[in-house]
Amino acid sequence: LQQGGAYFTGFAETYLGNGDKDDARDLLEKAKNYNLQPVDKQRVSRTLALLYIEEDMLNDAHRLCNSIIEGDRLLPDDELADVYFISGRILNLQKRYSDAEAVINSAPGMPDRIKDDLLISAYMELGKAYYHTGNYPKAASSFEKGFDLGYAADNRDYWNLRLDLAQAYMSAGEHDRARVLFTEISEGGDNISQQRAALKIGSMDLEEQLKRLPMGGD
Repeated sequence: LQQGGAYFTGFAETYLGNGDKDDARDLLEKAKNYNLQPVDKQRVSRTLALLYIEEDMLNDAHRLCNSIIEGDRLLPDDELADVYFISGRILNLQKRYSDAEAVINSAPGMPDRIKDDLLISAYMELGKAYYHTGNYPKAASSFEKGFDLGYAADNRDYWNLRLDLAQAYMSAGEHDRARVLFTEISEGGDNISQQRAALKIGSMDLEEQLKRLPMGGD
């Protein structure tokens, strides 16, 4: 078969749009063995890795990303950087946070030559990695950059990440910034995030009240 990688990834996306994940996966897995140009095989592998993530086949997805990262540099820089960010996403899902941080930061052109739409996902994944390794200042900085670039509320994890940002500020000792965020979430988040934020605000209020109590004497 002489069709390019876009032919197969396009068909796969059509299957996915119709909810046919099995057909999409079958097509892409077969396409990897067809007579494609090496660069097109890498594009097929990238799309297949994204599908594997959706199906919780994280080891297979990571193996495909590694095959591109460690292979010949054939993809344009923006497509190759995206593979690094997908790999970081997989590593975060596997709770391999230090590895996620390393692979994202090693992406070609990171951050100055990365397009904004890709940089958003890079910063959000970096924020998760830094947060879970306890580097709260860098977590807050990364999350803020992602939100500033346009990470919006139509993302399913938007409010969870706003909570992580608030907690990162809290853990970094920036309580005023944390309170502003918790208040925002308590007023505008989904039901669960509103409850969690309200509990945090209540805890902060209680802690401040306790600090104002006079110390007991002998």
